[in-house]
Amino acid sequence: MVRKNIQTIGKLTTIGNSKGVVIDKKVIDLLGLELGDYLQITIEKIEKSEFKKDTVNNLKEK
Repeated sequence: MVRKNIQTIGKLTTIGNSKGVVIDKKVIDLLGLELGDYLQITIEKIEKSEFKKDTVNNLKEK
């Protein structure tokens, strides 16, 4: 298994009665994710001013 690692920005959102993070389709495609895959996620809160709207469009593997 080859490990892939990317860095992207997400937003906490309401999903039904819960709160969660939606993974952008470009991230899913880049990592080749499928339902049931396990993910290791590190979460860090950032200020809104640090968010760049084109972050997801410029994803690259690390």
